[in-house]
Amino acid sequence: TDIGGLPELIVHGETGYLFPIGATEQMAAAAAALLSDPEQHRRFGRKARDRAVKGFTASTIIPQYEAFYEEVLQG
Repeated sequence: TDIGGLPELIVHGETGYLFPIGATEQMAAAAAALLSDPEQHRRFGRKARDRAVKGFTASTIIPQYEAFYEEVLQG
């Protein structure tokens, strides 16, 4: 669903699909289409992995958390 931290991870139509809460028919149709298209499934998987490796590695995320905690501790 298009809520919380998921939009930060998923790029609609590139690495997966995001729909509003309650859009179960759209979600089901997108899932069925993706499951019936192995090439699209592979493309999404490759792009999702690339996005994760580039933007969400420990070397990228840990400094962000440290900066946030430092800011909180300093008031």
